[in-house]
This record gives sequence, C-alpha cells and structure tokens, in this order.
Amino acid sequence: MLVIQDGRIVAIGPTNEVEGTLPPGTIVTHYERELILPGFIDTHIHFPQTQVIASYGTQLLDWLTRYTFVEEQKYYDPAHCTRQAAFFLDELLRNGTTTAVAYGSVHPQSVDAFFTESEERGTCMIAGKVMMNRNAPLGLTDTVETSYADSKTLIERWHKRGRQRYAVTPRFAITSTQAQLEAAGALLREFPDVYMQTHLSENLDEIAFVQSLFPDSKNYTDVYDRVGLLGPRSLFGHCIHLNEEELQRMADTSSVAVFCPTSNLFIGSGLFDMASTEKSKRPVRVGLGTDVGGGTSYSMLQTAAEAYKVLQLKGQNLPPATAFYMMTRGNADLLSMGGEIGSLECGCFADFVVLDSKATPAMLHRMETIGDMIEEELFVLMTLGDDRAVRATYVQGRKLHDRNLA
Repeated sequence: MLVIQDGRIVAIGPTNEVEGTLPPGTIVTHYERELILPGFIDTHIHFPQTQVIASYGTQLLDWLTRYTFVEEQKYYDPAHCTRQAAFFLDELLRNGTTTAVAYGSVHPQSVDAFFTESEERGTCMIAGKVMMNRNAPLGLTDTVETSYADSKTLIERWHKRGRQRYAVTPRFAITSTQAQLEAAGALLREFPDVYMQTHLSENLDEIAFVQSLFPDSKNYTDVYDRVGLLGPRSLFGHCIHLNEEELQRMADTSSVAVFCPTSNLFIGSGLFDMASTEKSKRPVRVGLGTDVGGGTSYSMLQTAAEAYKVLQLKGQNLPPATAFYMMTRGNADLLSMGGEIGSLECGCFADFVVLDSKATPAMLHRMETIGDMIEEELFVLMTLGDDRAVRATYVQGRKLHDRNLA
C-alpha cells in the first residue's frame, strides 16, 4: 500500500499493516490485481515529431530532410506548439511515462509551450530548444548568437521552476558549426546544473558527414568532447557505432548513451551493442528511450520489447527485471534524480503507473500459465504490453490518466 501526502510518498507497506494507521476519512483507491510501479522515464524523445512518426521508406539523413524538417518548421506558430504539447504530454501519460527528456524545435516558443503544459500537469520534464545553424532549411535554423541567447533566456525562465529542467540541445554535429557547439559548451559552464542532449553515431552516412565537417577531430565523440559537451549530465542518443576509444571516453566522463531500439530498427541505423558498453575499465552508463518520431511507439513497454529483440540479435539478453529497472530507477539515476523519481520509496514524488498484465485477450490467455511468478509477469508486460496495459497513471498522487475513462 502507498500512502501519499502533498504529492509525495510518505509510507509504503502491506495493506493490512498500513491501512489501520490512516486517519479517518482518508480516501483509499484499491487495485486488486494490477501491479503498481514507478512512472516510466523516457530519456530520448522529440516533442515536435508527433506527426512524423510512421513516415515511410528512408534512412536518417533523407528522413530528416523529407519529413522531420518539414514538420518542425510548423512550430514557429505558438498556437500549433500549444496544441501539439498538450497531445504529446497526454500521450506520454497514456503510456505510463511521467518524465521525459525531450527535444523541442529550433523555436523558443516550442519549449515555452512544452513546459507550460507540463507545469499544468505537475510532471517532471527535461527539455531544450534545438540549436542548429546549418544544413537545414532557413525556417529551421538559428545563429550562434541567437541560439545562445534564446537558450539562456529559456534556462533562466524554466530551469528548476517547479519540476521543470532544461537541457542544452545542439541537435547534432551536422547541423551545428564549431562556433555553435562552443556556445553550447559555454552554456554548460555558465549553468553547470542543466543537462545536455544531442545525437551521436546513429548512422554510418551521418558519421562520414561529420568527419568531413570536422576533419581535425579524432572521431565523432571528439567533436563534442573538444567543446566540453561530455559529462555526467550529458545524454547522447543512439551511440550505435562507437569505437573502443570513444566508448572509453564516454565511460571516463560518465556520459550517458541512450539506447533507442525502435528508432534504430525503423530507420535502419544498426543494432546497439550493450556488451560493448561494458568492456571499458568502467562501464558506459546506458539509458533507454523511445526516440519518437523515428521511434515507432510512445510506450516504454514496447521500447523494452524491441530492446530485448535487438540484443537477442547481438547474442545478448535483457532480463525483464533489468528492463523495468532501466525505464524507472535506472533512468532516474542517470538523471541524478534517484531520490525524486523512478522509485516508490518514501520521500519520492508519487509518480507511478498501474499496470494490467491481463489487459488484452492474448495477455490474459498467456497469464493463465504463469500464476504468481513476477519475473514472467513482467516479461509478458514488456513483450505483449502497450498503452492498453496502462490501467492508470498518477503524477504527484493525482490520477492524470484512467484507461476506463479514456
């Protein structure tokens, strides 16, 4: 039983022990056959790509040009930003995700709209305005000066305002000049408790392009390292094709590699090698993310299912307990928020998800042979589960999604 007061967990224990300690009139909600877990945490997702998801037939660089850059230009319109932010956050909650690390568009108003909607819901979100000053349409580029100034203004407006947090967000090396990447590094030095997010080593053509743009760098990771973008609060999406030197540098700086399996499969970028992250003197820290809209599902359950399949193809494995740890406490620890989110410990925010392992006929049928084996139940949830398995989602103890009312 969870006891919640002022948005945080104040007690947890067996119902027969805890319920008798509650004051008269306490509202009690019962979930008799569901599992209550910490709310899911998505460490890589694109807020402006809700209408890019399921775009057919291309790989990364062509996909960006043909679909993503076209869609993201619409975010110059504040009204469009507000509509899309409301949909995006509601869709996350419908899938049990209570915290996400999100990319905005190049437009500051996209981040304002995102944080405004998050603040209204009480969710803990991390986001940033994309910095990109080349190799993109004119309507989707900024300058070194405006990207720095806009990002600084957004940091001062939103970072640590309630539960909102800011991430300095150079999109990737292809769309930023050396000077703009240096400006991103300057922001990290000026505001050392913000986050940083970008993309790294996702696609072989991307890597070759980066090498042509930065011929003096040893490798792709070195492009970011030279300007001070690596560190324990830095998240690098994908990291599929890193060599040993790059992996060691990621480990030495405690930087985070974010595994985005549905996107890597859909865009044909490659297979993440979890074992390679464990070969350095100390392992590379690895998170899990959906990467919508290259990713094909908002569901962290579906993302974990695809992660399992990717690792099977690499001769590796992903036990269900590890998968659920990654999408809850593991991702929280990567964000230095282990005492706030990702856990049902006393003192944490009451952000949690109620999961129904018998949500569909196929799941119910499979569960008939499992009984009380929790490890197998978790594997059913991550293999067959999706938004239908999310019975309810709570943020600070308030029910923000109820499957029966949707």
